[in-house]
Amino acid sequence: YQRRVRGTLFNMLKNSLMISIATLMLIAIAMTSVNGHSWLDCVDATTSGKEVLSCQGYIRGYPGRKPGVNTDQICTYLISNRNHGAGACSGGQSGPNYSGEFPMAEARPGETLYFHYRPNGHITRDNPPRPRHYSIHWNGNSGRPSGSINSRGDLNPSTLLKGPVPFDDGSCGEVTGAPFFRSNKPCIGSYTIPNHAQPGQYQFVWFWQFDANPVGQEYTSCWDVRVVGQGGAPPPPPQPQPQPQPQPQPQPQPQPQGGECGQCTAGANPNIHTGVGFQFYSEECKRQGGLGCIGNTGCRMCTTKPQNNPGQVHCPGCVYKFYRI
Repeated sequence: YQRRVRGTLFNMLKNSLMISIATLMLIAIAMTSVNGHSWLDCVDATTSGKEVLSCQGYIRGYPGRKPGVNTDQICTYLISNRNHGAGACSGGQSGPNYSGEFPMAEARPGETLYFHYRPNGHITRDNPPRPRHYSIHWNGNSGRPSGSINSRGDLNPSTLLKGPVPFDDGSCGEVTGAPFFRSNKPCIGSYTIPNHAQPGQYQFVWFWQFDANPVGQEYTSCWDVRVVGQGGAPPPPPQPQPQPQPQPQPQPQPQPQGGECGQCTAGANPNIHTGVGFQFYSEECKRQGGLGCIGNTGCRMCTTKPQNNPGQVHCPGCVYKFYRI
């Protein structure tokens, strides 16, 4: 009888332990999914370079970050498998949807607006980091609002306004697990309303090609900007360029110690005002990667204002020369 009782107790404890382990696994999976994506909050922010001070315009249908509101679930929109027929915007962002508390952005031609998003672990927690790039699309390349961006297939060069841009702005990070200068910093990006934009309401899409899943894992945020004031004439269509004559190829020169500018600097999209977002070529990044390196491209993030960005790599002289700083 005692053996039967002991056996029964043992089976009860074993089942209880298995249920606890399964519960912990489900919690871990849920936490991973929460940190598996990002989206925009504000699309017209006043910033101090690395901090968001206020917001004048929001994404479509923004509910705010409030107790009892699952903002993350409402604002997250995943496009899987690079499906060109999938909607470019979520159902809640399929059309202009704003409130007095969270209004539409407004700007003039030539004005630069700033947006922000949370990195959700993809810069300082992922091993290895793989935040990749995003691009900004709009329906105004003709100078006037032209139709709508309805599907992923519309996110193509004909609607491209800016990009690709590195997801990592060189300063953002989480509350924990990030270097002190990145701790609790949102990622900040920018876009400029072209000078030739005529007055009207334009649609914009932030298109982040995260692709942790190699078959396609992409996220979008959609918003509108009311452009006021007169813009200039639209840019003339590109003229055919004469074919250049082949030139003798120069012999490769030895790389200076510490890296060189090269295509990394030419392809960067820095914020000269804040001193972040600059890039240069680094052999160390090419060999082994590391914090500040952009994948295995050999490009490394740097700052021209180390006094305002402690902990970041100071840009070499070729960056200053390239941007005439």
